[in-house]
Amino acid sequence: MVGSEWQGETCPGCGGELRLLGFALTRRDEDDRFVCKTPLFCRSCGKTWSRWADRPGQPLTEDPLLAPEALKPSRKRRKWRRTK
Repeated sequence: MVGSEWQGETCPGCGGELRLLGFALTRRDEDDRFVCKTPLFCRSCGKTWSRWADRPGQPLTEDPLLAPEALKPSRKRRKWRRTK
């Protein structure tokens, strides 16, 4: 399911489709437990959102994780020229 649409959720910022990037095991500061986060990426606005895996009812929060280059919005491609 990595890289696919995630349960029909939309981006809180722009309304675009979210793609699951996988799961990240991180330490939660409030209770000092190791818990999985579900990072979700929006190709429309380029933001990464996340939610704690054990709290599915919580709203998504913007996450400073960098999105992989393969999922970023496509831009105009450069034409490479041979140099002599």
